[in-house]
Amino acid sequence: MATPSEAVGSVCNFTEKLRKEHELYLLKYCLLIHQDPTQALGPLDQRPQKVPQIPRFVVTERMTDTGDSYVCSGGDPQGEAKIDRRGTLLGSRHFLFPTFTPPTRPYGVYVLVRDLLKCLGRQESAEQFLEMHQELYGLNATSEELAFLRTHGLVQDADCSENEMYVTTKSVFMLFGARVVVGGTRLVDDYWEEAIKEQGFLPHFRVFEINSKILQSVTTLKPTASDDTSLVADADAATRIPDELPHLTVAEETSSEVIQDYANQFSNGEHLNIIIPGQNITGSLELSAQCKLPKYHSKMSLHAATQLGFQDTPIGSIPVAAPVATTSHEKGDKRLLSGILDPLVISKVDRSGVTQWGNSGIVAQDVSLNINGWKFDSLPVKSVGSANSNYSIKGLPLYDNVKLAERLKKLTPTEINEMQYLHDSVYVNTKLQSARKVRKTKWTKYWQYKAGLPIGITERDGGLALKKYFQEVASHIDVVSTINTALDREEVKTIKRRPTANFLGYSNVTGLKPPYVND
Repeated sequence: MATPSEAVGSVCNFTEKLRKEHELYLLKYCLLIHQDPTQALGPLDQRPQKVPQIPRFVVTERMTDTGDSYVCSGGDPQGEAKIDRRGTLLGSRHFLFPTFTPPTRPYGVYVLVRDLLKCLGRQESAEQFLEMHQELYGLNATSEELAFLRTHGLVQDADCSENEMYVTTKSVFMLFGARVVVGGTRLVDDYWEEAIKEQGFLPHFRVFEINSKILQSVTTLKPTASDDTSLVADADAATRIPDELPHLTVAEETSSEVIQDYANQFSNGEHLNIIIPGQNITGSLELSAQCKLPKYHSKMSLHAATQLGFQDTPIGSIPVAAPVATTSHEKGDKRLLSGILDPLVISKVDRSGVTQWGNSGIVAQDVSLNINGWKFDSLPVKSVGSANSNYSIKGLPLYDNVKLAERLKKLTPTEINEMQYLHDSVYVNTKLQSARKVRKTKWTKYWQYKAGLPIGITERDGGLALKKYFQEVASHIDVVSTINTALDREEVKTIKRRPTANFLGYSNVTGLKPPYVND
């Protein structure tokens, strides 16, 4: 290996050919996904609303032997196959910025922070950028390195400064992945492929924001795309937000005639037979008063086991001749969740003995789990259709039927009785959490309705909608007409609002955050 004084630096420019290749990729991609909001992840001229969360991968207290980056505390084997130790991309991949290897550091590949900021579309200074992304270690270019960069046209005399900074391309790729690759595709060109896949990302999810030139080409090639609201962000978010109908979420107030009738009866002391409902959320959550436990034994089996002295004996050791559990189901049993159970989730057993739980995959019912009359065939076990699942739709983990049978044989009737209550609490909590998610969304929309905001507003749309809302509130005028009996004439009062220091926009209070519906 040549010493720094003997080495000759190299530069890999971002050529016009690579730029056109990247623009062609964006055009093709935009034509495919502009009508699919799931893949577009928001307006195409803005950054995707969902971006991967990169795990912390450096130890900032330690430097590598080369002194140009922090020591990595972890890595991804699939990512290591996409870039070498020096920082050169593999597999016909190219960076979206020029890279260089200066004579003073022949053992690595680097990128100027200013070129990286330009690639990412960021406006802050290099110092601010490095402060935000502490995984990157910024190096100040020496006079010799500045001369090298100036010679190869990476910096100009006009914009060259003594504080020119650069970082390793390996750390940049580990941090930004597909975002800095020509034609970068999610997962395929990401370093942390496994971690990003676990976050729910797919290869067709958008990575880049599309510039106006490409968007104009899309509307030219597909005129119908000009009507797509996900193509470009509108100037006024309030006009773009679909304002949902209030009766789907809120029960309207009673008419003024009914309220007046109620007031008359109340003032006369008459029997109040009119119920005046106010505005409230529709679709209340009703629960039945009783709870049906999972049926692992019959109603009398535990009593019989207690009479014979088997309550603390493992069921695998109980003699077969003993009176053990049956599978009788009494009529009239009701679960605590009968009011909120989804009818689509009711299990359906086919002739092969396989149970399908709604849309959560296939869960088998194994009759081999019935031990000496104790019935455990309702316990969820793993099957071919549930290979990628860890839990059933009721909240219990998917068991291995081979190992589970041996564990069940060691249970005593007393422990089985306790297990029924524990499993039923899991069912209750699982269904209540599902119901609470729906309920939370309804409360959010109810708040928006009461505040006069569009129902269904999201955080991305909130800024301009709130600005318009407060402007309308400040400019609202009430006109009240009354009859002055003393003067025998009509008086008209005009009421205007005068903003105080607590009103948004008239003070330093900027933290109002109304609840938003998730995208």
